[in-house]
Amino acid sequence: MEPHLTILYLGIMSSAALLRLRHELQKLKSQSLQLQCDGFGTFRHGKFVTNLHVRVRHSEPLMALHYRSMEACKRHKWIPPTKRIGSRYVPHITVLDHIKIPTKGFRLPDNALIPSYPIALSGLCQFAKRSCTLD
Repeated sequence: MEPHLTILYLGIMSSAALLRLRHELQKLKSQSLQLQCDGFGTFRHGKFVTNLHVRVRHSEPLMALHYRSMEACKRHKWIPPTKRIGSRYVPHITVLDHIKIPTKGFRLPDNALIPSYPIALSGLCQFAKRSCTLD
């Protein structure tokens, strides 16, 4: 998985549900967003770090895109499987996901590695989990 800005976590969906929702999400106009990074952060589950990300400061355009994405999901009767929606949404650029690192002794990378200037983002893309086997 490549680093990406999470607008709305959709969870794991069937191919048919993803295709229906994809059509609706593509109706959202792509726009250029100015993002301001705000240091490294993590999501944790129990005693493990499960996601390493760069925090992004809230902005009106970013929040509007998040809410429009939520409305598109509601129209297709899809409820995102997360508590981090609406006012609990945590804007972030995922760096590593689906990891399992013990929190004991874990230290975040140096924030000096993050650009302090605004970053322009344009376009809307989707990621789907893929599995593969190694021979």
